[in-house]
Amino acid sequence: MAERERFDIAVIGHRPPTESAFGLCQELKRMPAPPAVVICCAHPDGVHAACCAVAMADALVSIYDCDAELAGAVNRVVRGVRFLPAVPPGTGAMLRDRLEPAEYALFCMLLADIPAADVASALRMSEAELGSQQTALLGKLETFSATPEARS
Repeated sequence: MAERERFDIAVIGHRPPTESAFGLCQELKRMPAPPAVVICCAHPDGVHAACCAVAMADALVSIYDCDAELAGAVNRVVRGVRFLPAVPPGTGAMLRDRLEPAEYALFCMLLADIPAADVASALRMSEAELGSQQTALLGKLETFSATPEARS
């Protein structure tokens, strides 16, 4: 549908382990005219926030607070404002310890919302290579979501 019709915003439900909103978000954001993407999940935590940064999501909200929070998030992202929770220090430390240095550098640049062209240039890779690295990093981050220390 996304390839046939243009739309401004996508709201995606995250239901692991069968469906990854983050992977779909990443695909949408690679489109020529990508929509804003809001991800809703049951228990948003630090790893979910990290996954959103890597997937280039615009907002992360809880499905339990969805009515008011979702409306606010949609209003923000339509105006071009990213609405992601901060990655808690404990989650950042866990990621620093578990990711390879190059992966962690990529994560930090994506978390800082540095444009893809600038990240690719800084890491001396093509944007296609960057996309592959992002996909691999996202897969790795999603495996951390069940880790107790990641929930801090």
